[in-house]
Amino acid sequence: MVRQWLVTAAAGLSLLAVVGCAGQGSFERDRVQATEHFKVGNYTIAEQMFTKNVYRAERFGPNDPRLAASLNDLGLTYFHLARYREAESLFLRASDIQLSRVGLDHVDLAETLNNLAFLYVEQGRYREAEPLYHRALSIQERNLGEESVAVATTLNNLARLYEAEGRYADGVPLALRAIEILENLKMERHPYMAATLNNLGTLYMGLGRYEDVEPLYLEAVDITRTKLGPDHPQIAASLNNLATLYVAQGRSAEAEPLYREALSMARGTLGVDHPQTARVLVNMGIMYASQGRYGIAVPLLEEALLIREEHLPPDHILMAETLEHTATALRGVGQVAKAETFDRRAREIRGEPLENDT
Repeated sequence: MVRQWLVTAAAGLSLLAVVGCAGQGSFERDRVQATEHFKVGNYTIAEQMFTKNVYRAERFGPNDPRLAASLNDLGLTYFHLARYREAESLFLRASDIQLSRVGLDHVDLAETLNNLAFLYVEQGRYREAEPLYHRALSIQERNLGEESVAVATTLNNLARLYEAEGRYADGVPLALRAIEILENLKMERHPYMAATLNNLGTLYMGLGRYEDVEPLYLEAVDITRTKLGPDHPQIAASLNNLATLYVAQGRSAEAEPLYREALSMARGTLGVDHPQTARVLVNMGIMYASQGRYGIAVPLLEEALLIREEHLPPDHILMAETLEHTATALRGVGQVAKAETFDRRAREIRGEPLENDT
């Protein structure tokens, strides 16, 4: 299965606001500056600045809302740097502070739950993610109403979870509702809209509605370039998705340059060992293998496999899929024994019987 790169930076994750704290002027000014770096994809710089803010916030006290917000900020940045374990620890610590400070029904807690669930989806921990999304959505609808940006964000993220689970028909109405909310809020050209259009396109891809997908992806690319700049990591995400659509439609000649651009951009903005870079590598490898160009496909898929082994648990479904695609390409270049080893690992992950099982 070809996996889309789901756009996350704008609508997937939320930086918490901090209000009602005395003496927060310089703290908040520095936080705003760090947030600007985060928004344009300068995650390494943002990480340095947010780390400094966490140390500063700890001096305000163990239950200060500025500490919870700072932990959340740094957790979001770690997520984009693929430092998932560290991100989870920070989100959990932030939620503990919020529970003690503002209680079970506060929008700050809902946002942190949303972020934690988003992380769990990326890790394949779908059963843990879904109740967090429903809990966050319930809090947001009670406190903010059904027509808020926060509600649209959570609906879009829940749709993303359903896509990851193959529940495409369940995800479509959620994404459509998120788009409707953003339109009602006059946010048709906001990066949140680009993210939601991308996710809706991915859901339509899963349903085979290819004719409905291309205008969504093209609009998402246009919004992202306009609002976030030509070098933002989310441009690579949109290009990857558009290329994947073209491959599915038999338009590989149009897909190949898009994949190359997406790969170059992902490596340059996120790094050569980032999970999003691996997504592009896998999709390119699948395309080349489908064309019988196995010699080109193998190194791409093997590079992606190494990245995923570094970042994903060994039983993640993406590991099985990557092993299977790599095995197909390896057979094409005559490396049958290695291919069989990879197929065996994939069957173990899927819980399928091995050839010598009785």
